[in-house]
Amino acid sequence: MQPGASPYVVLMDTLKIQPTTMEVQVHNTKNNVRLLLQVTALKFNSARFKINELNPIRKRYEIPVGDALVGEPKQQE
Repeated sequence: MQPGASPYVVLMDTLKIQPTTMEVQVHNTKNNVRLLLQVTALKFNSARFKINELNPIRKRYEIPVGDALVGEPKQQE
């Protein structure tokens, strides 16, 4: 891929910012699919990024809390 040739475009008019979370839609111009990017500020100067299809054909599998994590990550206050 050439620099500047990314098929992904951030749709700034969909940006929602809250004290510990931010979400915005991302458009894939190659296959005309919209994604939802969610960024959550966590304790200990870390962040959680999640990207999922905005309108999936079927729901994406998520590992249940407790299988890979001791608990749900704690958000920054």
